[in-house]
Amino acid sequence: MKHQQGLRIGMNTVFMAVRTFVLMLTGLYVSRAVLDLIGAVDYGIYSLVAGVVGTMMWLNSAIAEASKRFAAFALGQGDIHRQKAVFAMSIRLHALVAAVVVLVMLTAGLWYVNRFAVIPEERMAVAQIAFICALVVAVLKILSMPYEAAVIAHEEMQCYVYVSVADMVAKVVMVRLMRHSEADGLMLYAIGLMVVELIVMGFYVFFARSRYAETAFPKRIALDPILVKEMLAYGGWNMVGHAGFTLKSSGIPLVLNAFCGPAANAAMSIAHSISGGVLTLAGCLKHALGPQITKRYAASDGKQAMRLTGIGMLLTAVLLLVVCLPMEWLLEPILRIWLVDVPPLTLEFARISLLTAMVISVGSVLDLIVHASGQLKYYYLALTILNSISIPAAYGLLRMGLPPYIVEVVLLGVGILQIPTKLWIVYHYIPVRE
Repeated sequence: MKHQQGLRIGMNTVFMAVRTFVLMLTGLYVSRAVLDLIGAVDYGIYSLVAGVVGTMMWLNSAIAEASKRFAAFALGQGDIHRQKAVFAMSIRLHALVAAVVVLVMLTAGLWYVNRFAVIPEERMAVAQIAFICALVVAVLKILSMPYEAAVIAHEEMQCYVYVSVADMVAKVVMVRLMRHSEADGLMLYAIGLMVVELIVMGFYVFFARSRYAETAFPKRIALDPILVKEMLAYGGWNMVGHAGFTLKSSGIPLVLNAFCGPAANAAMSIAHSISGGVLTLAGCLKHALGPQITKRYAASDGKQAMRLTGIGMLLTAVLLLVVCLPMEWLLEPILRIWLVDVPPLTLEFARISLLTAMVISVGSVLDLIVHASGQLKYYYLALTILNSISIPAAYGLLRMGLPPYIVEVVLLGVGILQIPTKLWIVYHYIPVRE
């Protein structure tokens, strides 16, 4: 049993690593090509409007965690009716989230872009179109999540490889079309990302519906009040946690834009595309371990679940040290080779961002055992407080006249503080069932 478990984790890690490699290559190529085609200002504008839309994605992240956790539990129970009920509830919850995001963004989101965002006046009309496209991308991500949760629960991570290949091909085609078009570059980029996300969603839906019986969503299915209560309670505390995370990750670029303009947003966005690859690489192991930890905990094998969590933290730390230390030394030549014209301060942002990604990745493995237990209250309350202080800290430091990359130092400090906080809460509040 342990041999089969280890083999499955190993194979799924390999699949996720292949996916990461493909996505990193795609990201490096697309970022450089798009920056060359549309320039640093337009690149920064899209990063800004996507960040505004991203301020509401904590709702999706919270419900997505509930969908993944309950799908894995239902699969472990071997009850197809329970699996169908969980999937049906997930569809409804994500549709509701999509409707809320659209409503808020078409009112408050557009109001912020029009009134407060630092965008050149002659680019405002195109920025509004880019904002709508980014909103459509967000809605497609939300609606595809129940199908992705089914894939994760069944631990068929090879689906991610197929999706990443489709994503790569679509984005390369997008860039080539942009090179040969005389239309506005920012508009083409925004529309292209929207089309790519539609392709990705279609692939998830096709893969899940062709393989998993529970995704054959019936026209009518009675809702289980107990299941509704459990998923909403679980999702509610996830919302608290993800609200704090989103406030940090989306609020920091807004503060940076207010003080330093879109060029600084472009530098930060490029840096995060590099560190994002590191986060995705670490996520390979996390995605492979997650379903196993959840199923072990559900089977009252808490010691094995905790053991897998500890192994995951150790392996993540070793993996990222091997990858990131050489990158820290070679970042400057990498950026010069990768980018046609490196925006100012990109190197400083990237170096600090890599360290932040390492710290966050190691600590994020603890999320798996917490989600498996369902004991989210104190965990997410503490993390939300830590994440929330990053905004006033960044604002105060920038107002004092410190350089723009000080916001990355703030993010690094928050990430370091989170690890001992998470360990203390796991030790004191997570029951280990025998």
